[in-house]
Amino acid sequence: MSDRTETVNSTSVNIRSPYDIDLSVNGFIRASAGTGKTYSMTALFARLITEGIHFSDDGIEGFAPLDLRRILVVTFTEKGTADLKRDIRKRIDSLISRVSVVRMTERFSETEIAEIYGDSGNFETQFIKRIGSGENAVRILKILTQAANDIDQASVFTIHGFCSRMLRANAFESGELFGLQVNEDTAELLTEASREVWRESFYPRGHEKEIGDKEAGLVHSVLVSPDSMAALFSKLGTRLSDGTVFNADCPEENGRRLSPREVLGRMLDGSRNGLADAVKKISVNMDIKTRKGDFNRIRDIIAGLRQETDSVAIMNGLSELWKTVRSLADEIRKAQDKAIKEGNGPYKLKDWEAEVLRLSENPELRDASCRAAREKNELRMSFVRALSEKFRGRLKALSSLTTDDLLTDLRDALESEHGRELAARIRSLLPVAMIDESQDTDSVQSEIFRKIYLSDEAKAEHARIFIVGDPKQSIYSFRGADVYTYNSLGKDISENGGCHYSLQRNYRSSADVIEAVNLLFRNSPGSSPLGEGI
Repeated sequence: MSDRTETVNSTSVNIRSPYDIDLSVNGFIRASAGTGKTYSMTALFARLITEGIHFSDDGIEGFAPLDLRRILVVTFTEKGTADLKRDIRKRIDSLISRVSVVRMTERFSETEIAEIYGDSGNFETQFIKRIGSGENAVRILKILTQAANDIDQASVFTIHGFCSRMLRANAFESGELFGLQVNEDTAELLTEASREVWRESFYPRGHEKEIGDKEAGLVHSVLVSPDSMAALFSKLGTRLSDGTVFNADCPEENGRRLSPREVLGRMLDGSRNGLADAVKKISVNMDIKTRKGDFNRIRDIIAGLRQETDSVAIMNGLSELWKTVRSLADEIRKAQDKAIKEGNGPYKLKDWEAEVLRLSENPELRDASCRAAREKNELRMSFVRALSEKFRGRLKALSSLTTDDLLTDLRDALESEHGRELAARIRSLLPVAMIDESQDTDSVQSEIFRKIYLSDEAKAEHARIFIVGDPKQSIYSFRGADVYTYNSLGKDISENGGCHYSLQRNYRSSADVIEAVNLLFRNSPGSSPLGEGI
């Protein structure tokens, strides 16, 4: 996985026609809303079933015709799959009606084709020009007609549907057990498991003592409730399968993972975390006079922390202090930037503002607040880990899988000793993949596509993958996706010899709106937090 600061190759081809996409290599296509993404994808699909995949071996040019069932198209909702399949059908029907005309004659001139089909930049018009007429048109018409008849068998799936089919169709290579049922609605089961873990962790059993008011307060301030922890578990989704989540945040002793109750006990041991000593090194100028309420609140918190001995109160105080300092520091820095942009010269800091900026850069405060946050996160993750084990146990007893299990199981199978055979088997069934809404791809999904379509074996077999997405929509973090995963896929496409494309013409928004947005970003070159060119 690439570092989070890496960006995709900023050099890309502006797609003016679907024929600008090179079928001989992998493709990474940026398509903002309203730029004709569906138009381009359905046209690309039509090219794949009529032209096939182009390749060159030792200077010998060739192509491999494709049945529409061998083209994998992945999108991320059931409605999306139905809509995309409908749009592919409409594209094929449209081409059939046009090819039916040209096959009746030996040749149409380009002028006649333009008169019949309209704009020369239209895909259908370009398609007719390229196939010509007569015998070739008859061949293409036969392919299109067969595709129209088989459209219901097109391999257009959600990511979960694709993983389910591959696991079941390749049970030996994947190691998937027969008879397991996918449980798509596990909310009630998860909530029950979370409440059981809560009872086991914080209610006395046998000779255990009841937790005191202080412990109870800490539990409710950090974990809130069993239902809240079930919601956190669901939000983490497939990221729970990444061992680094638990390894980094679940404390151990003597190689044994600590239970939530044990982590809670550690948090109450102030001598262990050293936070009481750390706060004594944090100081603020008490002589500054100001009516700024937040600054005075900072002074009160620091004064209180220096006298505090209760570890829970210290952790909570540090969290509030750091949050207040960072918020005020951000306001001050914005005021500094505004003064410079408006030509008012350097911003003159008030005494309290200079003190806030100093505190925001104080390493003792930063480190202590991070330690306090880490303590709380260890409690959350120890609970989530216990919940994961309880939830998985209940699923196993019911011979069930979750939809997220489908993804992680296929990813794990591709990384197993039979992984290469499984990837090769999938490529033999589906040698070409088109991944729609790729900005919604999380790290597990991206690893699946890498193993199948971006390996050295995939390149030798002339497998292709075309990744289509809008990185700006990754702000929604759908199902745990992020822009860094998207950028990483783009980087891998480049390193695999693929091409980057962009759909730059917007057909949906008014010209004035587009120009205003472009002007806004044009005045801040290189400042996009999402990566170069986004």
